[in-house]
Amino acid sequence: MIDPVAIDWGPDGKLWVAEMADYPSGIDGQGKPGGRIRYLEDSNGDGQYDRSMVFLSGVNFPTGVMAWKQGVLVTAAPELFYAEDTDGDGRADHREVLYSGFVTANQQLRVNGLRYGLDNWIYCASGAHNPNFGKDRGIKAEKLNKLIPLGSRDFRIRPETGQLDPQSGPSQFGRDRDDWGNWFGVQNAHPLWHYALADHYLRRNPHFVPPDARVEVIAGEAPRIYSAKTPQKRFHSFHLSNRFTSACGISIYRDELLYPRSDRESPLDERKIEQHSFTCAPFHNLVHHAVLTRTGVTFTARRAKDEQTGELFASRDRWCRPVMTRTGPDGALWVVDMYRYMIEHPQFLSDEGRAELKPHFRAGDDRGRIYRVYRRDRPPRTWSPIDKMSTRELVKTLYHPNGILRDLAQRQLIELKDEEAVELLAAAAQGANSLGRLHALCTLDALEKLDFTILWKAIQDSEAAVRRHAVRIAGNRGEWGLLKFMLDRMGIPEVDAQVRQQLAYSLRGMSNADSSRLLVQYILPMGPADKYIQAAAFSSLHEQNIELALAHLHNLGWDSDHFDECERELLMMAIVMRRDAPPLAALNKSVTRHAKFPQLTSAADWLRVAVILDGYDKREGQVLSGLPAEDVKLLAAMISDATDIVVDQDKDVALRAAAAGLLFRQHDRRKADLATTAVALSPQAPLAVQMAAIARVAAQRNADVAEMLLANWSTYGPTVRREILRQLTSRPTWIALLLSAVEEGDVPRSDIGAVTLQKLRWVGDEELRSRVRALLKTASEDRQAVVDEYDSVLRLSGDIERGRVVFNNRCATCHRDGELGHDVGPRLAAISDRTPRGLVVSVLDPNRVVDSRYINYVAITKDGRSFAGVLAAETSVALTLREADGKEHTLLRSQLEELQSTGKSLMPEGLEKELTPQNLADVISFVTRPQTAVSATLEETE
Repeated sequence: MIDPVAIDWGPDGKLWVAEMADYPSGIDGQGKPGGRIRYLEDSNGDGQYDRSMVFLSGVNFPTGVMAWKQGVLVTAAPELFYAEDTDGDGRADHREVLYSGFVTANQQLRVNGLRYGLDNWIYCASGAHNPNFGKDRGIKAEKLNKLIPLGSRDFRIRPETGQLDPQSGPSQFGRDRDDWGNWFGVQNAHPLWHYALADHYLRRNPHFVPPDARVEVIAGEAPRIYSAKTPQKRFHSFHLSNRFTSACGISIYRDELLYPRSDRESPLDERKIEQHSFTCAPFHNLVHHAVLTRTGVTFTARRAKDEQTGELFASRDRWCRPVMTRTGPDGALWVVDMYRYMIEHPQFLSDEGRAELKPHFRAGDDRGRIYRVYRRDRPPRTWSPIDKMSTRELVKTLYHPNGILRDLAQRQLIELKDEEAVELLAAAAQGANSLGRLHALCTLDALEKLDFTILWKAIQDSEAAVRRHAVRIAGNRGEWGLLKFMLDRMGIPEVDAQVRQQLAYSLRGMSNADSSRLLVQYILPMGPADKYIQAAAFSSLHEQNIELALAHLHNLGWDSDHFDECERELLMMAIVMRRDAPPLAALNKSVTRHAKFPQLTSAADWLRVAVILDGYDKREGQVLSGLPAEDVKLLAAMISDATDIVVDQDKDVALRAAAAGLLFRQHDRRKADLATTAVALSPQAPLAVQMAAIARVAAQRNADVAEMLLANWSTYGPTVRREILRQLTSRPTWIALLLSAVEEGDVPRSDIGAVTLQKLRWVGDEELRSRVRALLKTASEDRQAVVDEYDSVLRLSGDIERGRVVFNNRCATCHRDGELGHDVGPRLAAISDRTPRGLVVSVLDPNRVVDSRYINYVAITKDGRSFAGVLAAETSVALTLREADGKEHTLLRSQLEELQSTGKSLMPEGLEKELTPQNLADVISFVTRPQTAVSATLEETE
C-alpha cells in the first residue's frame, strides 16, 4: 500500500485501506484529488495478505474507511459517501453521497474516524474546531434532504436511514471506544481525552450550561514524549520539541493478547480493569502507550512501569510517520505508517519553513507501511472471516476476547435478521461472559427482540457496564418500572458512577412526579465532585418536572454550599422554563424560604434573590410580572436594604458582594444605584465588592453606566481597570465613549494594552474600528519589519529577575510559569527546546503560524454584547470563550446572534509597544532559565 492513513477489516477478511496519496496539496500541488481506497486479501488462507486491489481512485483526501454492507463508507470532505462493487470486478462502480458540507480546511483537520458503537450507531470525528454558527450552515443529510447544524462537535450516523446526530467533541484525527462503550478523542497537544458527557442528552435542556464534556485522561497540555532520534528542526512552537504536538490516531486496545486478563471469562468489575490506550505522534516518529484506570465517571492514565522514559513504539527513521493505531482481529496492535519525509502541512509552516521544505512536500508519496506489534511469547492469532459463519457461530463470536470480531459479529447478526438468533442471543445475554452478555443485549435491542425478562435481569447484572447499557435501553423503551426498581430497591450509594449517570439521563421520560423525586433524592445530592452525574440530572429537567424538583429539593433541606448552588440552578431554570405559567409557589417560597425579610442576612439568601431576579429579567419584559403584589413589595424592600449593605463597611465582604446583585433592578432607583456603584468601586471597597458591582453594570445597556465608570478612572487599581475595560469593550456604544475618554485624556492611551486592542480590532462596525486604528495606533501590518527591528534582542544580555517582573506584568495574562499566570496560551512548563530567535518571532509575530487551539473567536449576543477568546469548550447547548487573562464566558446558544473566527491568534500583535528590546531580552532569559531549559534545537542530518 502507499500513503496509508486509515484501515478497517470487513466480515469477509479483507483489510481496507484509505490512502491519502494527494497529501498535502493534491497530486499536482494544486489540489487535484488523488486518494485511493484499497483492499488487501489473503487468497490462500495462510494468514498473510498476498493480494492488493485499488477499489476506488481519485478520492479527495480520504481520511477514513469502514467496511459496510457490500461496500465501504469513506470520509473524504466535503463528503461522506458509500461505494460498492456491483459487477464483481473488484472495483467500485457505484458511489452514493450520504452526507455533504464537511469543512475542507487543512487535510489533517477533516472529518474522519468511522467506528461502530454498542448502540449500533457509527461514530465519526469532526476534525477540528469549526463552530459554523448561523443560518443555512450545517451538514446535509442527503437521504433526508435536511441540513443538520454540527459546529465543531463529533457526530454519529445511521447510513441506512440518513440520520446524523451531533456528539461531544471535537476529536481531531481518530475517535475510538473501549469494550464498554466509553468514547475517547484526541487533539494535537492533547493525547487522550474522554467524553464524560453525551451531547444528545445535554441538548434536551437548553437552559443548563454543562461542564466541558472532554476530560483530560493523559494530564497536561503537550505531555513529555521520548523520541528515539535527534529532534528535527522546528519552524514554530519551538517550546514543544519532544512534547505532543501531533497527537492523532488513538485507539483503546480491545483484546488480551498483548495485555492478558485472567478474569475475561468471569463476572468482573469494569472499574478495576486496567485498559491500554495508544496515541500516535507522527512528528516525533512514535506511538505512546498509556495505562487507563476508571475513576468515577471518567478515567486517569499513567505510563507503564517499563516505559517511564521511553515509548512502546519509537523509530530512528525520520520518515516513519505513524498516524493510526487499531486492535487487529488477530489480537496484535496494528500501526499505520504513512511514511513521509515531512508530515506537517505547509499551511502550518512559517515562510522560512515553506521555502526550506518545498522540495520535500511530497517526498515519500510512493511508500507506506503497516506494522503489527505483538509479544514474542504470544504471536498473533489466526482468524477466519465471519461472513460465512452460521448464526450459532456468530453468536458464539460475541464471547470472543477480540473486540473487532465481536463488533463484526454483532453487525452481521443485525444485518441477517435470522429468527434463529433470538433464542441463542437470549441465552448469551444471561451467560457467564460479561462481554458476551453486553453484546447480546445490544444486538437484541437492535433487532427489537429484547424480552422484558432479559432486560430485567440485565438491569441487575453483576457487571456495571451491562447494567449501564440496560438502563440506557430501558430508558429508550420507556421501561420506567425497571428504573424505579434500581433506585428505590437497590439503593443508589452502591451503584457504579457510570450507572448513576445513565440513570440520571434516562429518568427524563418518567412521570413528572417520579422523575423529579428520583432525580433530586438520588442524583443531585451526590455532591460537586460528581459534576458529570449532576449534569446528567440537570439534562433531565424540563418544563413539566422542574417545579416539582424544586419543591423536592426544599423538602430535603440539607444545609451545604452544594445545596445552595443546586437550588440557584433550579430556580433559574424554573423561572425561564415556566415563563407562560401562573405565579409559581415554589419560587415564591424560595424568596422567603428561611424567614421573612429583613432576616435574610446570609450571602446565600441574597444570591438566591439575585438569581430569581435574573430569571425574571430573561423572561423578555416579564420582569416580576409573575409574582403576587405582596412579593413584589417585599422584593422592593429587599432591594432597598441591599443598597445599604453594599456600601456598609462593617458588613461581611461576601454579604456585600452578594447584595450587589440587587443593584439596577428597579427603573425608579437608577440614579441611586449609579451612586451606590460609584461608592462600591471606590479604593476603600474590597476587591470582591468592586468586581460584583462591575458584573451588575455589565448587564446594563445604557450609556450612563459607562459614563460613570469612566468618570472615576483615575481611582481604580490595575485589576479593576482591566475588568472595566473588558466590559467597556463589550458594547459598541460603550467603545465609542471609551475612545472619547482616550481622546480627551481622561483615560491614558498607555492603559489600553495590546490585549484590549486585539479585541477592539474585531468588534463594532467598520467606522468604529477605523477610529480605533487611527486613535490608538494599532500594531504595524509589517510584522517582519518589527521582528527585524528587534534583532538587537539576540545580542543583549538578559536579566532573569527583571524578566520575571516583565513576565508577570505582560505575559502572565495568557501563559503560566509554575504558579504564575493563566492557562490560556501554551504553558511554559512545556518548554524543553527553544531558541531566542524563535521566541522573538513568537512574541512579535504571533500570527505567522497560528495553532488552531489558540485562534480568537468573537461572539455577539442578542442583547448586543461582544465576547472574544479561544473556543475552550462547545456543546449543543453552550460554548465557552476563554479570554487572554483566563476569564471564561460561557454562552448559551440561545443567547448568540453571531459567532465568527478572526483567523488570528489570541496572542495580540503590537507587544512591541509595551516591550523594549531589553524587556524582551529579560523575559527570554526568565523563560529559558536553567531550571526549565533542556536542549537547543538541532536539525537532523540525512
